[in-house]
Amino acid sequence: MYSKLLPKSKQSELIVLYALIRRRSSLKKLSKDLDIPSSTIKKYLKKMNQSIELHFHIADFVQASVSGDYYVNPEFEAESITLFHRLKLIYLKESVAFSLLLLLTTTYRYSEYEILDMLFISHSYLKKLIQTINQQLAKFSIQITLSDKQLFLTGNELSVRLFSFLLLSDSYQNLEWPFQHISKKQIKQSLTDDVLRESAKKSETKKTLFYFFIAIITLRTQNNCHLPPLSEETEHLFEMIYKSKNVARIFNHLSLGEMKPTIKKNEILYFNFLSSLFIPDIIEPNKKIELGYLFIQNNSFPTNFSKVLLKRLKYTFKGNYTGDIQATFTYFFTLLCLFLQLVNIRAPYFLNLQFPPLSYNLNSRTKTIVQIQNLYSDLITQKKFVHYYETFSLVSTKHYFCSLIYALVQMTRTPNLQIYLQLTKNFTDIPYVTQQLSILFNPEIVTITTDIRTANLVISDTLEPSSNDQPVFFIDSLRDYAQWQSLVEMIHQLLVKQLFDK
Repeated sequence: MYSKLLPKSKQSELIVLYALIRRRSSLKKLSKDLDIPSSTIKKYLKKMNQSIELHFHIADFVQASVSGDYYVNPEFEAESITLFHRLKLIYLKESVAFSLLLLLTTTYRYSEYEILDMLFISHSYLKKLIQTINQQLAKFSIQITLSDKQLFLTGNELSVRLFSFLLLSDSYQNLEWPFQHISKKQIKQSLTDDVLRESAKKSETKKTLFYFFIAIITLRTQNNCHLPPLSEETEHLFEMIYKSKNVARIFNHLSLGEMKPTIKKNEILYFNFLSSLFIPDIIEPNKKIELGYLFIQNNSFPTNFSKVLLKRLKYTFKGNYTGDIQATFTYFFTLLCLFLQLVNIRAPYFLNLQFPPLSYNLNSRTKTIVQIQNLYSDLITQKKFVHYYETFSLVSTKHYFCSLIYALVQMTRTPNLQIYLQLTKNFTDIPYVTQQLSILFNPEIVTITTDIRTANLVISDTLEPSSNDQPVFFIDSLRDYAQWQSLVEMIHQLLVKQLFDK
């Protein structure tokens, strides 16, 4: 979709900037990682710095070291990701295609005359623009309709809402409020006191995502656009989620227009589910676990798929699968299955409605990742799940699901770093270091060993040969802040390495 909203050069420019915000890098490495010629990257970097200076009055935002590494100016490092999204939004606003979609996702309809006037385009160009955009929107089962000189979005109602939410939330984040006829203030005034108390604990970005949901559902229902009925199986699962966490209790206070009781119930169940999916911490961890246990007792496609998947994971990957961990797995797998059932083969297009594209945990070919991919591919070919093979086998769907599996499998693994203390200059040093480490780290994760052969790290105040498998940290003063800081950083690095090396 972004190919029609941003020129390729702007996309590449932003991707280069995003890569440098994540970590400093050489021109050669950037070229290899992003598959862009070094000479082109240099042009992008120059143009990017010019754009940032023009729009934000920051000179030399991206800088180069003597050794040839490129990095973000340390003075602006803390606000670099905000600046990235602000620059992306500026580039999007320069796109006529994005401007048209913005108008039609934040207001139900516009007259053709209003569109021509606001976008400063001709009638013939508008027709061509609609045709071009509709080629992309067809993937979502929606389109821009021009009828009686009025423009509006039509098609699958769930797709219209998901497309609107994902496009607006990814583009605007918490930078601006894109709706002209529905203000944040109006939405806040419609919220109950208990919802306001809960939302006060959330970040502004998460609150804004919630407001996006409310604004979109208000816009659509006021114009008699309602979601399709749920299947009996899906409705039952949605009701389980609703009973566990009634996010949609605000419905009675919103200006949604007249609705039949059956339609209103349907809208509430959808809203509750989608809020739980796209704003994950709107449901508390203990509620997720409770729902997971309920899903384990349920007999439906999403829950059965989740339980079979969990069983295979337990067999393949050894770990600490407590009851609560298993319930958590089942909760997340079931929600994802429900979403994939709702959107079917449109799933990859929704998953790709983010820029930069989603980064999955599947780039490195570790044994764990390969096993997860093989396990998933084998599972979706089973006869009892073959009905959903078309959706579940799509590349983006597979990557997203396997990424979720990988993240959850990591939850069952507890790293253990054994440290041998080679401290001989003061007989109080070993108990002192042992005590300090137990304060800084969980003793079950970082343990002191008396057997140097089992150690992952040696802390020494004397000469002690090191090896690749057993690094040695030399410390000559136990009261030195800088040395303790370096030691803590080294322990953290070794723990993270244990997590990701498997």
